[in-house]
Amino acid sequence: TTTGTTTGHVSSTVAPPLPVPNLISNGDFSTESLSPWSCKQATCQVIDKVLYITDRTAIWSGPRQDIPVEGFTNDDDLKVAFKFKIKSPEKITAKWKVKVTKSEETKYFTIHTVDVNIQEWESIFSKLTLPIFILGSDQVQLYLEVSPAEADISLDNISLKPEENENGDWEEEANQRIDVLRKRSVEIKFNLDAINLADVQIEIEQKNHKFPFGTAVKSTRIAECYDANEDDLYCEFVRDNFNWLVDTYRMKWKPMEPSEGNTVTEIADKMIAWAHSYEKTVRGHALLWSKRGNNPAWVQDLYGDELKTAIFNRVNFTVKHFEKYNVPHWDVINEMIDQGQENHTFYMDHTGDPEIREKVFKYAKELSPDTLLFVNDYGVIMNKHGRFPLYQQQIRELLAAGAPIDAIGLQSHMNGDEFVDVDTIKHHVDQLWEEFTLPIWVTEFDWNVKNDVDMGDHSYHAEQVENFYRLMFSHEAVHGILMWQLNILDETTDLPNKAGETYQRLYHQEWRSSQ
Repeated sequence: TTTGTTTGHVSSTVAPPLPVPNLISNGDFSTESLSPWSCKQATCQVIDKVLYITDRTAIWSGPRQDIPVEGFTNDDDLKVAFKFKIKSPEKITAKWKVKVTKSEETKYFTIHTVDVNIQEWESIFSKLTLPIFILGSDQVQLYLEVSPAEADISLDNISLKPEENENGDWEEEANQRIDVLRKRSVEIKFNLDAINLADVQIEIEQKNHKFPFGTAVKSTRIAECYDANEDDLYCEFVRDNFNWLVDTYRMKWKPMEPSEGNTVTEIADKMIAWAHSYEKTVRGHALLWSKRGNNPAWVQDLYGDELKTAIFNRVNFTVKHFEKYNVPHWDVINEMIDQGQENHTFYMDHTGDPEIREKVFKYAKELSPDTLLFVNDYGVIMNKHGRFPLYQQQIRELLAAGAPIDAIGLQSHMNGDEFVDVDTIKHHVDQLWEEFTLPIWVTEFDWNVKNDVDMGDHSYHAEQVENFYRLMFSHEAVHGILMWQLNILDETTDLPNKAGETYQRLYHQEWRSSQ
């Protein structure tokens, strides 16, 4: 607004920025009424601007509200900040979900999960990326599932707001960080006393990267190339485009020891020998896996000291065997976040020892002090189902118990209904780095492996690959990036698709020097 004074002086006042709209109406219940919320198979009452939900009979009993679909027009609109307060007289698990209807097709997505263990108000804040299926949808309904089904709950201050882009031109900022973090000046000296400079032409070619760009491999295929002493197209692509490898399967306990004392390492050994022949490094995945079903059949019904003996025998043999092959990393106990249909507490449950996890870390470190020991889990970078704070807390507890955790693994599997939300991913990597200052490795990146969405010509796939790599390569906390499923190759021809070509451009051209 411009105003004039009698002296002729003119001053200008800048209007304050408009508040970010809340996609949830009456989320603070300040109207003292329920509308526009509805309540299904429960009693919902607003008292003193708080929503009380009682008489619940199913996990989905409770409040729900349609949120406007008009504001969702592109990927950026799916980035939101979600806040709410929740309280219950008993321990509960609360899952916020969206029911999305588009062209007569209905899908359900969990957007946030939290365990509430106290009887006081708990304030929750999270950055989320809503599912891509929302774009172009006809109806989006937000609702809450709570277990146990009969638990009473109270809610207040619910907001779902579009996330303001704080990173500006994130690509330019990432490129600037890459220039500082990943490039070094090289001085080459020559003795030119006996050389006529007019006759000299110097060409410099970078042969490899110091930064680990890796991939998981099907070790059976690599072993076949090793035995044949000839590389097929699959092995050629791995050979020419990565400097670190990891075995997708053959170094895990289940295939390595199918029966007690019967250890099988031949295929993994050949894969490592092949990798070393091309001066590549192989990391270890995984000493143990926290879900019962991912352990050898003979292990799954062991209890107490019998299971402890089996665990420590497994760690002892595996660390010592692969130490001969200079394996520098191990994911110690894979996927310990206890969330999902199958629990992730098998070792604690069956040994009866709540300290078994930190004991395993300590034992592995005693066996091989120079080997870096990792935690490793999924759903963290995008806080899927609220897994980010669960990972944070797990790392805190393990470190407090003396577990020698050397590095943090972020699996980074992304479904086809997700996209690389730069702001959200960077926010979570920043938090892990600022709190723990431990090296962070992307251990298992892939996108749309299950073909949740049609790949088309892989153009959108290529965009996700480029955005993810540019962001992670630019972050000071990230010490290495490994792919998991190599779906940047055509599954029938083993030739790179558009996503593969994009990765090759980054690896061989943009992030490589030649003069």
